[in-house]
Amino acid sequence: MFDSTATLKRPTIGRDLAQGVTQDPFRTLWAGRWCSYQEKGPRVETIYAQRNTQVHSTVYFAQDPLAEANDRLEVTVFNQDGSTTLVLLNVVGEAQMVSRAVVWELEVERIRAPQ
Repeated sequence: MFDSTATLKRPTIGRDLAQGVTQDPFRTLWAGRWCSYQEKGPRVETIYAQRNTQVHSTVYFAQDPLAEANDRLEVTVFNQDGSTTLVLLNVVGEAQMVSRAVVWELEVERIRAPQ
């Protein structure tokens, strides 16, 4: 069921030795966690777009990913031809327990590369 791997990153603000502010736009919290990325199909997106409703995709994990809203999730999808695809996702909310904590689902929004 878990056919992809994910890396969770979070923007952080801190202080350096000179009491200056430092910003790390995407500090890695964890990497290489197995997941299943389920993107909504184009037909579903088209139907809901006509109603001005945004459709989010879902990522499933075997344990709580401890993600927060506005975190970045980088999912490596392993394709059937042996290649990989990197998908950048913005976390929409916190993970929810599914099936008595056997599976956790996380709502995400795909970050599309500019064309």
